[in-house]
Amino acid sequence: MTFAVLAMSAAAWLGAPYPVQHGLLALACGFFFFVAITGPYGPPGALIFAFAASAAMGHVASWQDVLKRMVATGLAAGLSWMICTGT
Repeated sequence: MTFAVLAMSAAAWLGAPYPVQHGLLALACGFFFFVAITGPYGPPGALIFAFAASAAMGHVASWQDVLKRMVATGLAAGLSWMICTGT
């Protein structure tokens, strides 16, 4: 999930137009779906990764914003993992 946010935020920061961002999102969703159906993962499967990647689309002012998004996503994913494994 963190890599998805990093990749889409970096594409936006590098100035990729929306059609290119949508193409990257489509490729990422296909990859996430493949991983989700071939691995031992349950719901929500690829959906959460697709949401994370699509939320990262749009205007990014600086490389620091890209890093902030990535760190925030990583922290939230880590907290979620701790809660799920602890219950």
